[in-house]
Amino acid sequence: MKESFCLPYNFKGTDVPPTPKSKRNEARREFCKKYDGYEHLCDPAAVDETLKGVELVDRSHTNDVIYKVPIVIIPGVNHNAIVRTMETTLMQPGIKPNMVLVAYDENFPEYGELSTLFGFHNISVKASTTYEDVLNKAIEAGWDYFDSKDHIIIIEEELILAPDFLSFMQQCLSVLDSDPSILAVSGWNYNGYDVTSGDREVVYRVEEFPGLAFMLRRNVVEKYMLGKLSKCCHKRVWDHWILTDEAGMR
Repeated sequence: MKESFCLPYNFKGTDVPPTPKSKRNEARREFCKKYDGYEHLCDPAAVDETLKGVELVDRSHTNDVIYKVPIVIIPGVNHNAIVRTMETTLMQPGIKPNMVLVAYDENFPEYGELSTLFGFHNISVKASTTYEDVLNKAIEAGWDYFDSKDHIIIIEEELILAPDFLSFMQQCLSVLDSDPSILAVSGWNYNGYDVTSGDREVVYRVEEFPGLAFMLRRNVVEKYMLGKLSKCCHKRVWDHWILTDEAGMR
């Protein structure tokens, strides 16, 4: 059986939705190719996730002063720990990544590249033999970098911030400014157990300075600390920073 028929030159096609492009975080992938040992950051299941800040749920706090206070992160030698610190900093509701500076020892340039993945600024400080020296240099570098700011928050190595860390600092900011005898506000309480300090509505004034995650005022730092950090603050802060000439500062 032989049959012939005519076909049109043009056929009407069927609309098919385009195949969505796969989401790839190329910068993160390149970093993971270059550096080893970043277990969570470079997990194949998570490597393409975008690193972005968390928006405020309560929009009434959008203009809180704390979001204009710069944050300086000081890495140690544990690179997975600094990832956790950066992640929990980025997870602070309302955080502005452009207000975060990572001040790292020049011997660890990968931390500069790592901070870029999070949208943070970065700066290297001269290599030192002790962490305390790196801390002091980073504090001075932070003030120079944000030279128009009156406050600064310092985040030390290997810290995991609670989700309400910035909220806590905001609530303490007015107290810090109104009382010139207060050296700083610290987010760490080494006696912070439920049986000793379980009241979440109480902030304690103490003579020691535990440090670790703390907020400073520029006028205090310039008057008592800058250029004197090797004398007043040569130990880890939980060994008590002592402003030797100013016993009234607590």
